[in-house]
Amino acid sequence: MNNFVKQNFEIKNVVRARIVPANKKAPSKMKRHYYVFIFYHGCEKTYKFKDGKTLHTKNNDILFLPKDSEYTVTCTKLGETYSINFELYEEMPLSPFVFRPKNSTAFFEYFKSAESAWRKKYTGYEMRLKAEAYNVICNMIKEYELDYVGTKSNDRLKPALDYIHSNYNTDLISIGTLATLCGMSEVSFRKIFTNSMGITPIKYINSLKIASAKELLLSKSCTVAKAAELSGFKCDSYFSREFKKYTGMSPTEYKNSID
Repeated sequence: MNNFVKQNFEIKNVVRARIVPANKKAPSKMKRHYYVFIFYHGCEKTYKFKDGKTLHTKNNDILFLPKDSEYTVTCTKLGETYSINFELYEEMPLSPFVFRPKNSTAFFEYFKSAESAWRKKYTGYEMRLKAEAYNVICNMIKEYELDYVGTKSNDRLKPALDYIHSNYNTDLISIGTLATLCGMSEVSFRKIFTNSMGITPIKYINSLKIASAKELLLSKSCTVAKAAELSGFKCDSYFSREFKKYTGMSPTEYKNSID
């Protein structure tokens, strides 16, 4: 990945963004005609390349495959995969690699948004596809370049992460509460959390809320106001601002875009 982060990517177009349902097949030989990012949602696979290199992917990993990659792939655990296939204006000498994101929730949203844009082909969907591809690239590079904290520091965040995932849609979570759970000052907690997760605590919490709201709106069983409430947003106007910031659409536009 070291060579990947040094490149200046100019995407010509996204040729396909799709979801592949769980399907365990016999090992199959493949050759990629485009550059591709693949997000693994519960799925695990093993890739053996023509040059002898082997890569293993697991849940929440992202695999990058350059154009003309040749390999044999074996599915070792059933699950879905999301992919974004794209062309560049200038071909680059890149190698395949597996990236393990710190904030997998945000990356999953980029892939789901791209898949939805490709499937629905609404006005301006080509720009949305490019935007999500750039989101993946930029945030991968951002996470890669962060100062990595040690395992000990990551372990110290576990009480806060457990609390966030259990309470993000019911409680108004304060930084003070999270810092206390981890035995840190608020300043130290913010710094360690941001370095470790690649995102601030508030943005991390809001990304979970937005993901929850999108699922509720997709179900067509909730009004926008109810989706905001059930996702943990106490103010409708703040919910609308944050939703548009994360998705590029207002909650109403998102709800109306659903088939």
